[in-house]
Amino acid sequence: MAPRTYWSRRSASSAPIQAGRLGPAARPTLQRGRSASTLQARALSGLLTGAGDTPATAEDFEFVFPAASLATAAAIRRTGLTLLNATRGAYQSASATTSESSYRVLFASLAASVAEQVGALAPPGAGVESFPAALELETASAALEAYLG
Repeated sequence: MAPRTYWSRRSASSAPIQAGRLGPAARPTLQRGRSASTLQARALSGLLTGAGDTPATAEDFEFVFPAASLATAAAIRRTGLTLLNATRGAYQSASATTSESSYRVLFASLAASVAEQVGALAPPGAGVESFPAALELETASAALEAYLG
């Protein structure tokens, strides 16, 4: 079995920063992405609390990255894009299917923010998807499952 690196939910967005493989110029962009992720988690927690549910906490998640996923800049980009695209796709579906109009705005905003993070993490010269696919929750979960311990 390949070596694996463990990160808590709180540090999952810090993994690329700590690995340092994208270079110092990428650090501000990665830090803005981490900040956006924190704000998104707060917004979703508020949504769940408002609905009477108990939101997950950072301690509920343990991301497990294969060691090779942080070994090179290309690997970090590939891993990050896998996670971000699955999350964005789930937000897109949620914005289209939720019956609560205020949730639609939140989910659409979250999808847009994650799409910006995708653009920032994509390699220079990468193409832009004109119409990124929305994903059913099960499909997005399957993409993320490989990274949850």
